[in-house]
Amino acid sequence: MLEYRVRADRADARGSVATTKEAEIILDIAPDGLPDAFNPAELFLAAISACMIKGIEHVSPMLDLKLRGVEVRLHAVRQDSAPKIVSVDYELIVDTDENDLSLGLLHMNVGKYGTISNTAAAATKLEGVIRRADGGAAWPSRLLVLLPGGRPAASRCTRADTQRNSAGRQRRTLPPLESHAADMRRDAETIIERDSNVRTSRDVQRPSHDAEPRRH
Repeated sequence: MLEYRVRADRADARGSVATTKEAEIILDIAPDGLPDAFNPAELFLAAISACMIKGIEHVSPMLDLKLRGVEVRLHAVRQDSAPKIVSVDYELIVDTDENDLSLGLLHMNVGKYGTISNTAAAATKLEGVIRRADGGAAWPSRLLVLLPGGRPAASRCTRADTQRNSAGRQRRTLPPLESHAADMRRDAETIIERDSNVRTSRDVQRPSHDAEPRRH
């Protein structure tokens, strides 16, 4: 289990300094805000964005995805009483030539394995979309919801195969990474295909304005 440590020291009535390892960051604690420092809410959003970008950097080589750049835009809503962040929405903008299936697969990985994004999602409403930098379809975070039959979309990627060792005890071993990627790709393809079918069905069922008027 990993552990993290950060130290923060008050500099004056308007700013503090947080340090970890050999890095430091100025913290905005001024009642009226500082233009050149992150306040706590902005640090929260920055942590989510860093988690997402780090996750993309980690998983892209494993899934053989070619990316030229990534941008994350986040927006949070805060309520006054009791003060807390009630929702966060994000937009993952990826500069790539990969197809929709690959983008959906990338989004599933980001939502499933992000330490900070998972922590935030457990505490507040976290939703967003992923799309290409040159436009096109935007695939929402509902790609992470249940597949038909009630099975979590990425469950096969975290499922552990149970085997018995020489001592007779059960131990859990993860399937190979290639199996994970193949399972997730099939899951993403199923969801994306279903989503496309639903949208097509809605278009077909849209009433025509040229229909024959009803007789009274």
